[in-house]
Amino acid sequence: MGGWELKKWVFSLLIIVCLSLLSNEYQAKAAANTANDSFSAATSIKFENGTARVNGELTRLSNTDIYKFTLSNAGKVDISINRNVNTQYRVTLYNSAQRELERYESALSNDNEMKLLFSQGLDAGTYYVKVEPYKGVTDQVSYTLGLKYTQSNYYEKELNNDRNTANSISINKKYYGFADTSNDYYAFTIPSNGEVKIDLSQSSTTIFEVSLLSGAGIELETYDSSFSSNTNTIIHTGLPPGNYYLRIKSKEGDLANIPYEFIVNFKANNLFEIENNGSTSFANEISPGQIKQGVISSSADVDYYRLQVEKNTNFDLYITEPKNATFKVEISDKLFNVDEEIYTEYGNGSLSKISNITLPQGIYFIKIQPSQGVSRNVQYNLRIADTFSTDITFYKDFRPGEYWVESFTWGINNNILTGDKQSNRLNPNKNITEAQMLAMVLRYAFPNEAKDSTSGQWYNNYYEMASNKKIEVTNKPNSPLRRGDVAKILAKVYTGKNMTEQESVQWLYTHDITTGINPSKPKNYNNFNPDGKITRAQAITFMYRLSQKGINPQLK
Repeated sequence: MGGWELKKWVFSLLIIVCLSLLSNEYQAKAAANTANDSFSAATSIKFENGTARVNGELTRLSNTDIYKFTLSNAGKVDISINRNVNTQYRVTLYNSAQRELERYESALSNDNEMKLLFSQGLDAGTYYVKVEPYKGVTDQVSYTLGLKYTQSNYYEKELNNDRNTANSISINKKYYGFADTSNDYYAFTIPSNGEVKIDLSQSSTTIFEVSLLSGAGIELETYDSSFSSNTNTIIHTGLPPGNYYLRIKSKEGDLANIPYEFIVNFKANNLFEIENNGSTSFANEISPGQIKQGVISSSADVDYYRLQVEKNTNFDLYITEPKNATFKVEISDKLFNVDEEIYTEYGNGSLSKISNITLPQGIYFIKIQPSQGVSRNVQYNLRIADTFSTDITFYKDFRPGEYWVESFTWGINNNILTGDKQSNRLNPNKNITEAQMLAMVLRYAFPNEAKDSTSGQWYNNYYEMASNKKIEVTNKPNSPLRRGDVAKILAKVYTGKNMTEQESVQWLYTHDITTGINPSKPKNYNNFNPDGKITRAQAITFMYRLSQKGINPQLK
């Protein structure tokens, strides 16, 4: 081989070697960039002190990076990415089944700062994050992806877009979510008849649509929030025990990943209206002397109550007269003949007498509907009472909605107790004395015999009766009574049997008259707190519960 040929051969060999090296380097770089471009090859992300940050690069040959992270507990995850002047990134969140949960795109910017792209509540489990270019330059683009994890059981957990995937929530607890145009569903249980208030934080840039659904998915109420930064009661109603759903979504304004917080407030209350009572077929029962509570939720809302009159009676009808709303109230018979039609006036929010009417024996319906003024979530109290009965609302310490109102009303209507006539107070929270307790149970068990003494101390007759009926007493008429003593007196009067204090307490538990001091603890003697004191409200409530269960005095 000549000198020139040798030089050509060496030069060609060098070119081949260089091309080979360049090709190997390019392939190695491409291989590095394509290592996490599938779910099976996703790069694992681990949190340190609740945060994680990874740097990546999108190239012409590999324009998708997929990462994987695992949450051991439920919580919120914030996902951020740096902004780029030439490229918009698309970031997609998937669950372990590789189903898309959220997808958002970054904005163009020359500040290159990390910006929150979206937040999401997630259950414990494994998730994937995919980063890819969306618009602009897509070759040789570097990025920084950031994740922040906050452990909590009170964030929504995607997917929860229908009733089958609804998040289970507890009543009277605050929860947090992120709304968009898809639905967020929450499932909750109401344990007994009562009042429900759903409070929602509103947004100055978004209107939320909030719906209350029955367990079967029937829409009960739907309302829109307003552009505001306040937290307001969006739904106010009464519900029977059962399973329900709450549905929330963005409706107007900014629609994507809008944070909200809400709470389903519940308060047991047998006197609160139970929806749906918008027709005579589903009218709520009201008894003479009762004070029913209700809410007019909209201009189209109508509430019906059913009244059974046992004999020809003259009644006074009372209803709340709010400052900003008036009502139309109708009384009709079972054939829907209107006996009375009343339009209320603007008032000061107190219970006001609006009519006096005589009704023959029969069944009647009281219809309440909005008339003028505000018609959104307007609360009212309704009472119909024998004109000649004691009016509980006249007592200074009467408070509609308190747990003892129904019990006190029952006690007064049955001549079991009266308020303090000198101070005009019911004194529900005062400890009951032995003399007062004896008077209550004996008036109920022996209405013809049990009367206040006309001479000496007012309670002398009750102590004499207690002695004759073999009711064990301490003979301390003006001293607060122990809870254990109350249990013994009730067991004796209602069963006619002699029981120990422990047996008496267990008898109350057996008939669900008490849950003990702490309902979450066992129903035993110690949880009843036998040496503790008991209020007038608690004592009459025990008697009222016995009456409601059909348990009547057996002492002879």
